Amino acid sequence: MILGMALPPEVLNEVDQLRRKPGEWFSIDEITQRNPELLAAQFIKRDTGEKVSFPHESRDVYRKLDQWAARLLEREIRSLEASIADVLTHNSIVPGASDDAIILSGLTQYIQTTAEELKSEMTRFTGYKEEPWERTWSKVDETGKRMASEVSVTIRLASEISRLEVVGSGHEPLDRVGIFQTRIERFCASFVDIPHPFDETKRLRLDSEALNKAVRLLVFVIFHPVEEPRLSGYESKFVGTFSRYLTCARDTSSSAVEQVATLFEPFLKKFAFLFKVKDSQGELLWKASLDGLIAGLALTSSNLKKTEAPYWITQPLEGAVLRRAYQGRHKAAHEAHDYPYYERERNAYFLFAALLVSCDILIKARTDVAETVAHQGEVELVRDLFVKIEELVDGSYGPRLESGRSPVPSRLEKLLGYSRRAQAIWPVCSAALSQGLDSEYYTVKSELTEGDREGDIESYLEDMRGGSY
Repeated sequence: MILGMALPPEVLNEVDQLRRKPGEWFSIDEITQRNPELLAAQFIKRDTGEKVSFPHESRDVYRKLDQWAARLLEREIRSLEASIADVLTHNSIVPGASDDAIILSGLTQYIQTTAEELKSEMTRFTGYKEEPWERTWSKVDETGKRMASEVSVTIRLASEISRLEVVGSGHEPLDRVGIFQTRIERFCASFVDIPHPFDETKRLRLDSEALNKAVRLLVFVIFHPVEEPRLSGYESKFVGTFSRYLTCARDTSSSAVEQVATLFEPFLKKFAFLFKVKDSQGELLWKASLDGLIAGLALTSSNLKKTEAPYWITQPLEGAVLRRAYQGRHKAAHEAHDYPYYERERNAYFLFAALLVSCDILIKARTDVAETVAHQGEVELVRDLFVKIEELVDGSYGPRLESGRSPVPSRLEKLLGYSRRAQAIWPVCSAALSQGLDSEYYTVKSELTEGDREGDIESYLEDMRGGSY
């Protein structure tokens, strides 16, 4: 597979040859045969059976041909785009960004020149030439602009998906990862206002952006695959513990809370492993103990081994929260406390708070972490788009797609195809993929909404025509 290289001349030539001349797919003679009343209205006298014709004005014929030409132009461009993709696939080429620009430039120019040739052919046949002010009514002009706008997104989107397919496939089925990500995100939404564990008059307020970023980093560390055997099971451990804590009977939650306490240290280890953090001696930090991890990641300057309450009342809230997680981790490992119900819930709360506080600190301290979080935001956007795109299939009057699939895909069918290809490699993602899918989703949705509106109007008018008023 050739990736990111300039298209060879022979492939460019093959792509160029795909662009057919309008005369090969636009024939006024054929249109006339399929639409006998294009040139004249046909009537039959009831008493004599004589056929009578009333020729249409040249302007009316021109406008009817304009509608035909617009539909055929749209079909030809969509078919051409699919043929270009086939040529690249058959030649085992994944185009780079510069290739996209070359292909798009040629296709855009073809759309413009073809629209003009179609209009010239219609003028030659009818003898009618549009006035400048009539161009705003031209279906061919409108379709040409719309198709140029469409391919400017879809050409790049298809190429970006192809490039990501070469990178690799996702590590988990979308349904499983997506479900637990959503549960974790919803659960963490309540941590926007975290009280000080030793002085409830003090609170840490995370604005929505900071909290979202912290949750994204938490999700990234939980679900990102690693080959290190000592860390590879953290995802299953977190999901299992988190699910059990949420669903167990609250009067029997003691062991569930102790398991929550064991999530903190391996989270820091996996984070240090993923970002290749090293200690002051140049050694990989992830192999250190909990004390070494907290110090190496510079999560707090407070002495977490201090036990006196007056000391912690004066410490920053971040350090106090980490103290509770630090304390809970050691007690879960070395002791067997029988806490009252409210104390167990409080311990679990601050253990989850410590994870989010740690994420917030690390995002602000490290640029590589901030960049990863930004990318995770794109991954989540794409995940949500998968659901929204599938919802477009059902319209106001039932499914929008016919059972017999057309050889030339509609814009909705193209979008569904891109979405399903992206799902196969998710969470492999990029800014270009998220922007392309997002742009195309809202454009298709807008077109479908407008189509539904016109359908409602036509249905209303039909009811009025058939009614007895």
